[in-house]
Amino acid sequence: MADPSLNPYASPDSLPAAVRHPRPIGTFILAALFLMFGLVVGGGGAIRFLEMWSMAPSPVTAAICSRFALFGILAIAAVSASVGLLSGYRFGWWVAVAFCYLGFAAFVLFPVVCRRVSDRIPVTVVMVALCLAYWFYLQRMNVRAYFDQAGRYRWRVHIGLFVLSVIVVFGLGIW
Repeated sequence: MADPSLNPYASPDSLPAAVRHPRPIGTFILAALFLMFGLVVGGGGAIRFLEMWSMAPSPVTAAICSRFALFGILAIAAVSASVGLLSGYRFGWWVAVAFCYLGFAAFVLFPVVCRRVSDRIPVTVVMVALCLAYWFYLQRMNVRAYFDQAGRYRWRVHIGLFVLSVIVVFGLGIW
């Protein structure tokens, strides 16, 4: 083969610089944060759920079981996002963007609607700053190129992810 970029068995060092995209350092940091979040939420939630279930299995505990299942899904999604970010898979990028929207909805929209803003102003400011910083970081061209997202920007998908995250946050809060 004349062109090394067409060889599926070529080592990454033999590929031209235009084809190779080094992993941005921020994706490693974000992956580590997602991994810690997933392990804390999943492990801590499982321990707390087992403690509650062994104390008194009642209808109230059974109603809380579905909320723990949702947190388990969030923990699995966070760990899979971490793996996707480290591996450079597209789904890792999309799940990271969805978590940014979920954090924004959970720390800004929900407290405003429930009139609990004054209690959590410092936490809200820090979490919104983190979510926005990582959202803007994930939109940079070199990061999008690493995840092979350099094509057309899909505003409809981002709006859909934001609406879905708002529904999830309000569903958990009202529940």
